[in-house]
Amino acid sequence: MRLLLVSLLASGCGASVTSAVCGDEVVAGAETCDDGNTVDGDGCTTACTLESCGDAVADVGEGCDDGNATEGDGCDSNCTESACGNGVAAPGEICVQPPKTSPSGMAPRAVRLADLDGDGDLDAVVANTTSGTVTVFLNAMGQFMGLPASPSGTGTNCIALADFDGDGRVDVAASNITDNTVSILRNTGAGVLAAPVTIAVGMGPFSIAAGDLDGDGDIDLVTANFVASTVSRLSNTGTGTFAAAVDLAAPLNPHAISIGDLDGDGAPEIVIAAHGADAIGVFDNTGGAIASPVTFPVGDGPEDSIAIADLDGDGRLDLISANTFSNDLSVLLGIAGGFASQQVVPIAPAAFPQAVAAGDVDGDGDLDLVVAMRDLDAVGLVTNNGDAGFSAVQPIGAADNPESIALDDVNGDGRLDVLFADGDANALGVILSSP
Repeated sequence: MRLLLVSLLASGCGASVTSAVCGDEVVAGAETCDDGNTVDGDGCTTACTLESCGDAVADVGEGCDDGNATEGDGCDSNCTESACGNGVAAPGEICVQPPKTSPSGMAPRAVRLADLDGDGDLDAVVANTTSGTVTVFLNAMGQFMGLPASPSGTGTNCIALADFDGDGRVDVAASNITDNTVSILRNTGAGVLAAPVTIAVGMGPFSIAAGDLDGDGDIDLVTANFVASTVSRLSNTGTGTFAAAVDLAAPLNPHAISIGDLDGDGAPEIVIAAHGADAIGVFDNTGGAIASPVTFPVGDGPEDSIAIADLDGDGRLDLISANTFSNDLSVLLGIAGGFASQQVVPIAPAAFPQAVAAGDVDGDGDLDLVVAMRDLDAVGLVTNNGDAGFSAVQPIGAADNPESIALDDVNGDGRLDVLFADGDANALGVILSSP
């Protein structure tokens, strides 16, 4: 009897004692699966773990799996091969949808982006020159609905968006090239604009820009007056009303105007494209006092826009103009104390580049250039190789006399979209990214 008892205890009295062995078709120990075979790609790896994206095994349903989450190496982080339409914005990809249009007023000349209805996404505003109106387009994930056009003045050629009266809503300022005025259209809520309040400026206000020039915390305005060859400065009194214009002498026939802190002193400079002088003019700002312009030669006929951006990643802002008659872009790289001589970026014969904007369209970390090629009826992309060397232009969307470019992510997919004023189509044009 004693021997029998010992024998039963040794056998565990009916209990099964086994070790976890991967491949025995028993899930045991640290195993998460065990299908009894040594084949990867069937849902259970040869190490008896469940297969997943990122395990360096191309499982069933995966196009690839290189074991990491790095984009731009041909295998995206969702284990699909890099391609437009797979839902992953891989660096270097250029993926866009065909352009869509929404009706605007007649002869849309400029487009700008800001959140006018306070819902957290960017809406569009278009200046309609022939109609003398501005149109607000409310954004719903990249789909734009135009509100009724708001009268703005005779020959509304350009717009600037900012909260001029400090009420937390983005307002609209319009430059009216025919009646030599600026109109302020207050945002009354949800993007609905009040009747315009007009201010006299110099003759032929071709474009307008907004920024805090005097450092008092409210947003001022400047216009480029191509007939008078002046810049009109409008100082905000702090309540959304503006003092009478102060005119500054400018190089011949200024078309485009921008504001940016080029020297890093906290006081933004005024930058113009002088169409008649084939030059960019920079008005230094020392904190309220504006100096006479210093000019830098560019191509023939700088037109509707000046882009200000750091193209070479050195921490200094650079300047870019679109030159209609020489069919090229001029890039002026920022250097200590000023700007280097222009770098010419050819566009195409008879392109008549009307406007340029800078942004990282291909998601590789540096800023590319998007250009409105008016006489080619197309929007083009020039990619940046990382040190301000640029590719040849490639068309990314058809247009009908495009006049202006705005870049931002309007559909929330993490990539920049392209909006343009579609001049002869009387429409807002939208080219959405499609990673």
